Amino acid sequence: MKGHMENGKFHPHTEYKKGIRKSRDQTAKSTGVKVERKARLTVSSSSKSNTPTELIQDYGTEQIYKITDVVAEPMITRRIPSNLYVHIIDMEEATGDEFDKDKKYNGEVILVPQWKYLHPKVKESIIESSGMSVKEFEEGTGAGKGGEGWVMDLISYYGGIRLGSDEQGGDPKELKQRLADKSGAYAGMIGFFLDNAWNGVGNTGWDSLKQLTKNKDLPRWGTAG
Repeated sequence: MKGHMENGKFHPHTEYKKGIRKSRDQTAKSTGVKVERKARLTVSSSSKSNTPTELIQDYGTEQIYKITDVVAEPMITRRIPSNLYVHIIDMEEATGDEFDKDKKYNGEVILVPQWKYLHPKVKESIIESSGMSVKEFEEGTGAGKGGEGWVMDLISYYGGIRLGSDEQGGDPKELKQRLADKSGAYAGMIGFFLDNAWNGVGNTGWDSLKQLTKNKDLPRWGTAG
């Protein structure tokens, strides 16, 4: 056995097989066993985090905040630039029912393609009740130049594209910040979240994305996507 003497003690040298990752586990190291490490998604919700948000709309029962420094990567924004928002609902005001004080507010992170990437038919649906044409709406609200007064209407009509699960809280400001702080991890796993079904029919985020950008109906049971 190869080794060396140090401080009066013999220290053996362990030979590693080519292509085998060295392990901190001495038994595995001496036998050349490859140690598997499973990937794990962790989402930070530390109170020390302070992801900046911008209030876009406040309807009393619902609030929309734009997450200003998080970009959805890596798959979607290279083809369809999109923004992330936090959607907060006051469940007592919205439903008229009573809720536990720590579950009064419901929140979720929503992915929404930028206005110019929405399908013309989707734009028409969003502004239908305004009595304006698409051009008039864009000029009057600034939607064509980055204005975001249409985001709540899109969520009301189509729901946007949900990332992660909805969460409850008793303080809307705390809930908003908690979700905003998680958005960076959500954005980094965008493909994972878009793959997940968000309703009982099995529609995924990709289906919702096609609906918003290509005006393609959501698949139903027994039909091809």
